[in-house]
Amino acid sequence: MNKDMHIDIRHIKVCALCQFWWDPMCSYIEPSNVPNHFYYDAKARRKCCLKKYDTYGGQTACPNYKCKV
Repeated sequence: MNKDMHIDIRHIKVCALCQFWWDPMCSYIEPSNVPNHFYYDAKARRKCCLKKYDTYGGQTACPNYKCKV
């Protein structure tokens, strides 16, 4: 995994951390040693189960966002 982005999941919503972004193995996210912070691959592309098309992991999440962690 390319750990290029580091975010606080309490304040930032991106597709890579949404439960509707198709990544059942969570291979594009990794917990950080800081509480509530995660690394994610912003360039990864997966299908959004709601939108029915591919989105990037770093894309700003839609209003239907639900955190998967």
